[in-house]
Amino acid sequence: MELVLLCALVALVYFIVQSVKRRRAVTQLTEKAAAQQRQIEQLLEDARAASEQFSEQSSRLQSLEAQLTRYQTLVDVEAEVERLSDEIKAEKDSLLKNARQRSEQAEARLSAALLEAERIVATANAKEGLE
Repeated sequence: MELVLLCALVALVYFIVQSVKRRRAVTQLTEKAAAQQRQIEQLLEDARAASEQFSEQSSRLQSLEAQLTRYQTLVDVEAEVERLSDEIKAEKDSLLKNARQRSEQAEARLSAALLEAERIVATANAKEGLE
């Protein structure tokens, strides 16, 4: 009788230790997922800021272009404005592409972390169901 009680007590301690380990793993994965979510949000905010900056620069360029049309003799300046506009657009596209890539990478890491968390929880549940 005492041996059975002792075995039950050892099994209980084992299950408690395993449960604590699994909870820690789930907590770590949850924290990692939250950090990646914050990173995604920061990347989206960076993309929005880049878009706003592009809009401001585009407005500024339109204003410059309007002023330059008054001076027909400065045709080269109009070409420069066009070049700058193209350069800004290319830079914006590059920034947005970079932000999208980072966002996709962060989302992929978040998905992987969530899948890993689900796997750990499923494994823990399966082990608890078997024992």
